[in-house]
Amino acid sequence: MQPGFNQPPPNADAAAGVFVVFAVLYGAYILSLLVSVVLFIITLVALMNNLNEVNPRNRQMEPGMVWLCLVPFLNIVWIFLTVIRVAGSLRDEYEDRDLRGDDDYGQTLGLVYAILAITVVCGCLAPIPLFMYRQKIVGYTRELEDSPAPRSRRRPRRDRDDEPDDDRDDDR
Repeated sequence: MQPGFNQPPPNADAAAGVFVVFAVLYGAYILSLLVSVVLFIITLVALMNNLNEVNPRNRQMEPGMVWLCLVPFLNIVWIFLTVIRVAGSLRDEYEDRDLRGDDDYGQTLGLVYAILAITVVCGCLAPIPLFMYRQKIVGYTRELEDSPAPRSRRRPRRDRDDEPDDDRDDDR
């Protein structure tokens, strides 16, 4: 009988141990990725609900536009725009309702999340500020739900549909 034929390789236990370690790490990575995606979707729902509470004249984006954050490649830019526009919408709404805000309206946490999410090295840390951002947005939504209707001192914004039609015929 030749040596090595019916015997396991000398480092078989070490190779099995390395395989187990990589399998566990890969499984943990996939699990954290799934948790991050679910948390991100829950955050988008919170952003949409928040924008639904904001008076349309104070919105800097429509509530459904937050879902563009799920479009690959567009999401790299759109998440920054979403964070900035939601904060601006909240700032205008709080001013309209004579409420006291914190002058940040979650913008810093949202931008920290966006920056961490696009960096490969720190991407695993992104769910932490995302969770904190979501909690802050939910708090603003509850505060808007509990506050009285806006008492606007500003003139309502006019859409093109609201402009008076002139009776001139443009086909002359």
